[in-house]
Amino acid sequence: MKLWTGMTLGAAAFLAAGGCADEAGQQGCTRNEDCPAGRWCVAGRCVAVGDGGDVEVADFGDGDEGPACARASDEAVPMPVDIIIGIDQSASMGEERDGVRAWVNDSLAGILEAAGLDYRVILIQSGFCMEPPLGSAADCTASNPPRYYNVAHGVNSSDLLTIFLWSYDGTSRSPNTCTANPGAVFAWRDVLRAFSQKVFIAVTDDDPVSFNCVNTTARCTEGCEGCAGDCAGYCPNYQCPTYADRPAEWGGADFATELYALEPAGMFGSRERPMWIFHSIVGVSRVLEPDEPLTPLDETCASGGNTAETSGVEYQKLSRLTGGIRFPSCDTDYSPVFERIAAMVLPLACTYRVESTALGPPDPDHTNVMVDLGDGSGEHVVPQDTRFDCDAGAEGWQWNEDYTLIRICGTACDEIQEAAGAHVTITVGCATVVT
Repeated sequence: MKLWTGMTLGAAAFLAAGGCADEAGQQGCTRNEDCPAGRWCVAGRCVAVGDGGDVEVADFGDGDEGPACARASDEAVPMPVDIIIGIDQSASMGEERDGVRAWVNDSLAGILEAAGLDYRVILIQSGFCMEPPLGSAADCTASNPPRYYNVAHGVNSSDLLTIFLWSYDGTSRSPNTCTANPGAVFAWRDVLRAFSQKVFIAVTDDDPVSFNCVNTTARCTEGCEGCAGDCAGYCPNYQCPTYADRPAEWGGADFATELYALEPAGMFGSRERPMWIFHSIVGVSRVLEPDEPLTPLDETCASGGNTAETSGVEYQKLSRLTGGIRFPSCDTDYSPVFERIAAMVLPLACTYRVESTALGPPDPDHTNVMVDLGDGSGEHVVPQDTRFDCDAGAEGWQWNEDYTLIRICGTACDEIQEAAGAHVTITVGCATVVT
């Protein structure tokens, strides 16, 4: 069986849970005739069909269970996406900030809006002006729920990963130290959805190693201009960086380990089933795909009058870890960047999570997808299509590798996105209809 093996994604819609069989109805079976009157053989056990309950009798034609079967249904909702953007606001980043402001509305939010995706943008930077429609017309530096949220926390050259982690629950970092201030900023945890796909976007021309303990202390020891008199006491905590694959300077672990440890548990998935992807707009010299190697720290972009400080190796590592893309920060026409990120998110509009139903856990061979486009044509079955990959011509739907997500492919997905009144229903219990 060909499975959809795309991104490991989070969840948006649950199918209704509940018991429908009494103890007597739990007996094993291989066909309907093995069950008492009023019960049906589903996934190897007899289940009761009650009047007006969660389980109904359906007719999908000839199948393993005969001309009729018992099924449980619920309307499915596409998975949401939460996008977290952090922008370095050091002196060298003026044009890059303007590039984000200019293109995030049209080339990211606009595309997701047109596709009907349930999205949120959380932006971390102090004093950032996000113009409408994403931002607020009354105050462009304020949040504009439910689509846009601003976390007013300054971001420096080397502390972005730390700020991502700390600001999650509202903690800020005092300047030039690793001092944490709980409750000092907006806790974006409060607007993050538990079963959304999380998309991080880091925008910087530098790297956590630039102002870490070793490098900064060395510069101070060499008598660099403007260094504090007590270099040994000042420099080790200067920008308090977090790294991709080694312990942070504030006493924490690497970024991914700290991310998975955030409460509530499972918000970002797990190492086995991550629910986040990390894109980097950093000082790389060209666009780099996830499978391309890291580039040296000093191999940087230089275009449009901008020259990056470093290639952002720590951010590159996180992009490679999660399947993200690395984009050059120097060319501040970020429309291709945000369009590419949006294109990677769009499959979520036709992706649904399947968990427990009134008939218990779903059986991969007894699941069907029903679509009503709201045009008066009524509900119809979308067949499962395992002949091709979802992005290579499949016309139907597919499971992911662990049978927890269903993605609708091809024309059916296009019709769902284009129809204002479309409803998708996932039914469990009847033999799967295939192409």
